[in-house]
Amino acid sequence: MYDLGKVGVGYATNNPVMVNDGLVDLACDTAALLIPYAPAGSTKVARLSSDVAEVGKSADAAADAALAAGKKSGAAAELRVGDKVYTGVSGEVVKPNDKLTGILMGNREKRADWHGGCAEIVCLDKALNDGVDVSGGTMKAINIGNRYAPHKSPKKICDSCSDALNQLNVNK
Repeated sequence: MYDLGKVGVGYATNNPVMVNDGLVDLACDTAALLIPYAPAGSTKVARLSSDVAEVGKSADAAADAALAAGKKSGAAAELRVGDKVYTGVSGEVVKPNDKLTGILMGNREKRADWHGGCAEIVCLDKALNDGVDVSGGTMKAINIGNRYAPHKSPKKICDSCSDALNQLNVNK
């Protein structure tokens, strides 16, 4: 519904970029309905990814940027390892890390419906892809929007992520 509204506003204001973004988002969200485990809204999050990196290195900043970009629910997370901070937003598209993918694929008993699409996994993928040893790091997750809980309130880490964090020795 939001995407159709975006297209309409784009036409009304003669904004072809907005029309194109709305059509791409609508097509991808429609495809996500047909593909198991594909998160809807991923194009919006992908477009937001570079903005989040510029906003700041905290889950709070990532949550605010995601909300400002139109994400109404989900999570933002931050992984702190020494002086490095990695942030992520649920549904954000990043290059999967082979080690983390192996951990996730081996976890058959504790899979959430959104398995692998959480903000915590985004943070871990980014850090592991940078060659960082995440052992001893600390993960924090917070809510985006007010749909299920107040914006930026602490979010319980799901069983899938909790298992991956335990295997990688990351504190929650």
